[in-house]
Amino acid sequence: AINYTSLDRNTTVENILNYTADFGKNNVNMTMLYSAQSEDFDRDEVEGTGFPNDVLTNYQMSSAALLTPSSYYFKQNLLSQMARLNYGYNGKYLLTLTARRDGYSAFGKGKKYGVFPSAAIAWNITQENFMKQVSFINNLKLRVSYGTNGNQAVSSYSSLATLSSAPYQSGSNVYPGYIPNSLANGELSWESKKTLSFGLDYSLFKNRIQGTLDFYKSDTKDLLLERNISSVQGFTSVLQNIGKTANKGVELNITTTNIQKKDFKWSTSFNISYNENKIVDL
Repeated sequence: AINYTSLDRNTTVENILNYTADFGKNNVNMTMLYSAQSEDFDRDEVEGTGFPNDVLTNYQMSSAALLTPSSYYFKQNLLSQMARLNYGYNGKYLLTLTARRDGYSAFGKGKKYGVFPSAAIAWNITQENFMKQVSFINNLKLRVSYGTNGNQAVSSYSSLATLSSAPYQSGSNVYPGYIPNSLANGELSWESKKTLSFGLDYSLFKNRIQGTLDFYKSDTKDLLLERNISSVQGFTSVLQNIGKTANKGVELNITTTNIQKKDFKWSTSFNISYNENKIVDL
């Protein structure tokens, strides 16, 4: 029989400040964020074997010939600050500037924080005077963006050296013992991806045809990967920031409204994409 009790807590506190103002043809929107997230998990378990009978099922743990206890615990924290500025002029020209600073407790000392900026501009071509005579185009917007994202997909305590239990026997007595379970890496930090994207949004013939066209190119560095090492050190791998990858591609989406009546509508959606991945350095 096995009895266990577990507690999983995930707490998020976010403080968001928004500011919006119009100055003639100028529109400004600013958002600031401070976020703190904490997760901890605690589990206690006891396994019993050698019961005299199964009448009381797992409610007779004290009757077991052998009781084996175990426990598991982890905690991790995320801390984030973000500032974003949106600016628009006369509904034609749009600018977005964003900066994030994220911290993760599982990374090495002095390496826990990463800064990830991004910028995007858009041109709403249909708002220009020379487009007013082109009646079949309802929306035409050109977009360009460039920015960095971070990835912290490693478990708690990944930068620390850990131990695992290895009890040993001396005579008739059993004593607690421990052996190294993983190597420390105080330089472990964020994986980052830089992406350049070009996009076009369009809508034609009173929105009967609409869709998007996107081109993108991404470069990822400091990948969070296990590096193989010689087993003479007592381990066969260590978690490190190694390697670079690159990918580029194009995506096309089209939606058409073929028939639209009071009680009948027929629409068609089509999308196609091409992506090329490359390992640059490993």
